[in-house]
Amino acid sequence: MKVQISSIIKCVSYHLRNLSRIRRYLTQDACKLAVQSLIFSRIDYGNALLYGANEGDLTRLQRLQNRAARLIMLVGRDHPSAPILRLLHWLPIRERIKFKLLVYVFKCLHSQSPSYLQELISVKTSAYATRSSKDKTLLSQPKTKTRTGDHSFASCAPRIWNTLPRDIREAGTLQLFKANLKTYLFK
Repeated sequence: MKVQISSIIKCVSYHLRNLSRIRRYLTQDACKLAVQSLIFSRIDYGNALLYGANEGDLTRLQRLQNRAARLIMLVGRDHPSAPILRLLHWLPIRERIKFKLLVYVFKCLHSQSPSYLQELISVKTSAYATRSSKDKTLLSQPKTKTRTGDHSFASCAPRIWNTLPRDIREAGTLQLFKANLKTYLFK
């Protein structure tokens, strides 16, 4: 995982340096578009695999996102990045990873994903009549014996999904789900 993250950081840093050289010739919207196409396409590619990654590695990726936000807004390194990310409507790296995983789960539950992913997700069933058994949006969480198993899609996706509020889990369309989820993750 460290090799993959280091590769992403190297590539993104290269593009950020090049963008910073031409930033004065770009409008804010053009710079934001360039960052989203050059930087976030690389950061977001396969980022669902980064769930459970080392905190230090995720912090390194977060620093890149902060640099990109500061580049767009033309502020210095001493300016805090959290307000800039909020202004740009960008989720921090850890929340971006959760967002991607939860979108995959939503697609699995609504038959919009490949069958090999759908097979990993199952709705929780109970033989007893309890309050949680009436909630048909909860997912069963498989038991794992290793940290690697805890970080697999089959294990972590239901765990994160079940922590969502029920109204978000019951969204009817993907667009509505994404909008509600992003609002929830911003809090």
